[in-house]
Amino acid sequence: MKVETLTTGDSGPIDFSSFVEYNQETQEARIKRVALTSPEIFDMEMRYIFEGNWIYLCHENQIPEVGDFFTTTMGRQPVIIIRNQEGKVNGFLNACSHKGTTLCRTQQGNKAAGFACSYHDWCFDLDGNLEYMPRMEEGFPADRNLAAHNLTKIAKVETHGGFVFGSLNADVGSLGEHLGDITEIIDMLNDQSEEGFEVVRGTNTCVYHGNWKLLIENGGGDGLHLPSVHKTLIKVVQMRDEELQKGKTKAAKMIRVDELNDKDTVGATYAMQNGHTLIQSDLPNPEDRPVYARHETFVERHGEERARWMSSKLRQVAIYPNLFIMDQLASLIRYVRPISADRTEV
Repeated sequence: MKVETLTTGDSGPIDFSSFVEYNQETQEARIKRVALTSPEIFDMEMRYIFEGNWIYLCHENQIPEVGDFFTTTMGRQPVIIIRNQEGKVNGFLNACSHKGTTLCRTQQGNKAAGFACSYHDWCFDLDGNLEYMPRMEEGFPADRNLAAHNLTKIAKVETHGGFVFGSLNADVGSLGEHLGDITEIIDMLNDQSEEGFEVVRGTNTCVYHGNWKLLIENGGGDGLHLPSVHKTLIKVVQMRDEELQKGKTKAAKMIRVDELNDKDTVGATYAMQNGHTLIQSDLPNPEDRPVYARHETFVERHGEERARWMSSKLRQVAIYPNLFIMDQLASLIRYVRPISADRTEV
């Protein structure tokens, strides 16, 4: 088994083999618990994964107008995603180039007039260009170069199907190479509607005391925990079905998630390129899903097999390292933000 040795900075080199138990006889590898608790390996993950590779940032629907911004983090770096005057999506470190003061202090908002730092009133346009410094003529030389103090750009910002990704590493491969075949799943989601995929307002955010990889493993490949962990959801589905049969409610039928783990239900889990995973399963009652009403249209446009994937299957994709797209009872985006080795925001 090939094991890399990477450097975490001040902590020195880390040998991957110290986090893995490998059985030569059975050819099995088991990750040690310390891989989920070590601050050193968390530091390495921030450097090489969240600050060195492509990660999900936001959806274009969250910044529809000129000047709309969304703030998040890339590893340990706070960043701003904003739409400029031409409609292009830009990304910058959320820090004034003068003294590092935070420029945008809310998660979302609008800066159509540009950025004005609250500390010394340095002003930047939507492309990150420094336009104004107070008392420029008094405190700076005549040959001053404003461009030398522009905001620090995120090295790469690209979109696919409305999903915005970025990387702080200018030498990273293309977004297409990173996503690979997962683009098919994103495209299916957008093709379900003439208007594409729209993110509605509102979020549900929580912080759990655990490593970020636990959630990636759980949502990215563990389809067996449904009847144990989601008992309340299953009970709600069963109660709704009983009420409908007795004529006690006119509410819409729900997808029978309580039957997804039945032995007759066909499903699979796929390990894709670059750490991405896909869980898919035939839906027990696809005709009760709103999008099923367009099944025949999907067949005409995309063929029988793709139409079946779009209207009659549960699809849950984990785009490594920090995004889940879940098309099941509803279409949901789950964003994962590591805070420390034992704290994660979802």
